[in-house]
Amino acid sequence: MMNWPTAFVIAVAICAVGFLYNKPSDAALGGSDRGFIALDGGGWLQFDGSKKRYCYRYNPGIDCDPWYHD
Repeated sequence: MMNWPTAFVIAVAICAVGFLYNKPSDAALGGSDRGFIALDGGGWLQFDGSKKRYCYRYNPGIDCDPWYHD
């Protein structure tokens, strides 16, 4: 028979392994890994996962380069 401190340590270890090795779903992270960084001159750099592209503000609209990977 196992005493309670040993059982507690085993239970915590199981929970820790499940927490550390479980990949969170997209719903928990807001649904995507997109972002952007503002650049000087009215442009910005967009990120979508491992892809990125440059976008520029022109009058009257916006122009973006194609997506590319590093």
